[in-house]
Amino acid sequence: MRQRSPMLQFGRKIQEYGNGQTGMAKKSKQNLPPRRKRMKRSQRLESAKSWLETYEGNKVVKAYRKRYGVNFECAFTELEMLGVPIDPDYKERVLESVAAQEAAKRQKRARERARRADVWLEYADDETALERAGECVSCDMFRPLEDLGLCPGCAAMLERDLIRQRDWEYSGTAFLLSDEAREELRRKIVAEYGEGLELIDPV
Repeated sequence: MRQRSPMLQFGRKIQEYGNGQTGMAKKSKQNLPPRRKRMKRSQRLESAKSWLETYEGNKVVKAYRKRYGVNFECAFTELEMLGVPIDPDYKERVLESVAAQEAAKRQKRARERARRADVWLEYADDETALERAGECVSCDMFRPLEDLGLCPGCAAMLERDLIRQRDWEYSGTAFLLSDEAREELRRKIVAEYGEGLELIDPV
């Protein structure tokens, strides 16, 4: 009996991509968050007075954020308004950490916009490629995608791996070749790119 092909590293991502292509799931009705997370500041301050009387933990800032759904800066401000003593050094460290995280997110978004802009420029004259552009399920690069959600580079690596593994029925290049031609193609792949797999995760 023929053994099954090795599992791909990105198998789950490909499955998710395929599911997304076949149709959108029915959107479930979203319930509103708890009322305390929809309060205005004046309402939170009034509510927090009774909450603080019963709070017994030692991480009041984090607990306040979680209970009322606010950010650190808002939590510090409102707790200070309520007379809760806040360690200045702790406050400074937390706010610096939050600022650094926000800066990292902005940089990531900027890089993503730049990557997308590169794709638009590279394929400006190819509307079909732009219509297929998306994030590769293997390398996460934003590029025109093949049927499995792979960019051209990753799709080529997958094809070479299939040929290395002699998974002829899954290979678009070798599917219709004779046995002799398939083996010759495999020898060329190994000679040029090596024996090791590039994308498939061996079992």
